[in-house]
Amino acid sequence: MAPDGDGLVIAQARHLAADFLTRLQADHGLPVSQRAMDLTQLGVSELGQVHGP
Repeated sequence: MAPDGDGLVIAQARHLAADFLTRLQADHGLPVSQRAMDLTQLGVSELGQVHGP
C-alpha cells in the first residue's frame, strides 16, 4: 500500500530529520545515539499526525 499524501510528507520529514542528525555527526563529530535518532523520527511522525483547528 502506497502512503497517502500526508504519509508521504511525514516520511519525507522523517528522512530529512535523520539526514540532519547524520550530517551533524559526520560533519561536526557530535555523537548521535540510535535512541536519539529513533526518538527524533518518532517525534516528527507524531507532529505530522497532529491536526490543528
